Amino acid sequence: MPSLENYFIPFKTDVSGISIPEKFTFPIFYEPHELSLIATRELQEYLEQPQDWRHNFWNEKTGAGEAAGKMFGVLVVQNEKGELGYLSAFSGQIDGTMDIDPFVPAAYVENFDKSYCDGQFKEFTKLSHQVTTLEQTPEYITALNHLQKLKDEASTLLETQRKKHKLQSRELKAQLRLSSKTLNEQELKNLKALQHQQHLNQKFLYREYEIYLLEKQQPFQVIVGQYQSQMEALTQQRRQQSLDLQDWIFKQYDLLNANGERKNVLEIFNELNLGAPPASTGDCAAPKLLQYAFAKRYNPSLLQNSGGGENHLNRKSESTNNFILLAVVNVNPY
Repeated sequence: MPSLENYFIPFKTDVSGISIPEKFTFPIFYEPHELSLIATRELQEYLEQPQDWRHNFWNEKTGAGEAAGKMFGVLVVQNEKGELGYLSAFSGQIDGTMDIDPFVPAAYVENFDKSYCDGQFKEFTKLSHQVTTLEQTPEYITALNHLQKLKDEASTLLETQRKKHKLQSRELKAQLRLSSKTLNEQELKNLKALQHQQHLNQKFLYREYEIYLLEKQQPFQVIVGQYQSQMEALTQQRRQQSLDLQDWIFKQYDLLNANGERKNVLEIFNELNLGAPPASTGDCAAPKLLQYAFAKRYNPSLLQNSGGGENHLNRKSESTNNFILLAVVNVNPY
């Protein structure tokens, strides 16, 4: 496979007798066109050759034959000269990079500030380390262990009290049934009042005992609570910064449609009321392919996704990723 600066790859196979479809193929579920299958086969043949980059297409831990998996894509296009060929792309990264010839580049803006991302990731690592440090503090561990021990003991003691009170209640009811046969009305009324008071006393003593056990836990609960509050604050800070970074990254994917109009990922999802975009939206093969084709004013005809490590030549595309569908919003090449 040639490594061309403009990433356009002419077919090795003679495709002069194969007609291109009248409309762009639906990239979610479809019967692959013959040109798609040929382009996919040529890409797979290329991937079987030795490369300067490394990717484990097979799961070495479980043995050959089980795919570790990598999504690749081909987009059959006509270039500015009307020549028929295809573009190729991979999803995410390979060997730690998004830029590998002859695959089309990432779809983000040219002035993408990778150093900003790296700085944010370092901050995430720092926050995670602070949480881990708090979790491993001897004072916190000791207090947590004491607290758990007291809670377990309290649970056992209170369960014992509940069983004791249930037994006493059954005995009082049995006594009332027997006494009802020998006592007069006033005596029976006095006995019921006495038993009711005994029941109230039991509830009061149980509650007091429960408060006493909780008070024993309080000193350790305070220590544990202070540490956990700090950990929760750090975790929440990391979560919010992660969301902010994700939004920032989505804005860096300034995607083109067939009319040359630009919208970033957040704008597209917001306009279609799709909620938050999935992580890595824009890094899949389909958006990369269409972005490059529209930027070069190529005429896209067919889109095919195929997983490296498994033979997908005879399978329909079953991807349900929203961003693949988004990549062809407003696409009407003909």
